[in-house]
Amino acid sequence: MTDFKECKIEDIKELQELSRTTYLNSFCKILDENDVKAYISAKYSLENLRAELEDKTTRFLFLTFDNKKIGYMKYNHDSYKLNNSLDIDRIYLSDAYKGRGLGTRLLQKAESIAKNNNKSYLTLGVLMLNIPAVSFYEKNNFSVFGEENIIIGSNNYVLLHMMKNI
Repeated sequence: MTDFKECKIEDIKELQELSRTTYLNSFCKILDENDVKAYISAKYSLENLRAELEDKTTRFLFLTFDNKKIGYMKYNHDSYKLNNSLDIDRIYLSDAYKGRGLGTRLLQKAESIAKNNNKSYLTLGVLMLNIPAVSFYEKNNFSVFGEENIIIGSNNYVLLHMMKNI
């Protein structure tokens, strides 16, 4: 049985472990290994996660399966790219739970939150070379509305900005 649980400051260690594991598994085969390590070290430090958890415009939700935390979503009530949208900043699932429709459950939860907050769009950013993720979002009615070059570690990558009308 799956459920959602709000992530609180006392969950920071579990959030850090889940974040590091899911990011590493998602990107170890498509990004430079040193870039992955640099990103994990900076983005998923306890200090950075604490600041994100204390930010009043940001929320984290765990996805649980039989009370085990198997994925999470970080969302912001405003997108820096598109007005009146809920921005999905991160969405990750443990590898063992992929392909079961649980990523779609996370997106459906984001859409429900957006509707309850009178938002018109969902937005997110995804690396162009993350083909499985781009395909997943396209299958869930997201479309590209922009792109930018970003630096991860010491390399440049293209980040696609995607949106969905709700």
